[in-house]
Amino acid sequence: MTDAHEFITLEVTRYMRATGLNQEAMSAAIGLQQSAFSKKLHGTRRWSLADLDRLASAGVPISITASTLETE
Repeated sequence: MTDAHEFITLEVTRYMRATGLNQEAMSAAIGLQQSAFSKKLHGTRRWSLADLDRLASAGVPISITASTLETE
């Protein structure tokens, strides 16, 4: 089973690669300081529900359910 944090991080990094965004641009797009965003990507800080809302508003396609985590 995949941890929800790992799943979200994977989807965010996939989106960044697909769109060519670096950490600075992605963090600006979701209204976080780059250092805070980096900590979330590296697992030092957890993603919050507010983060998920901001990611969705920025166009990051994250669909997470209990069954999603069980199949990863």
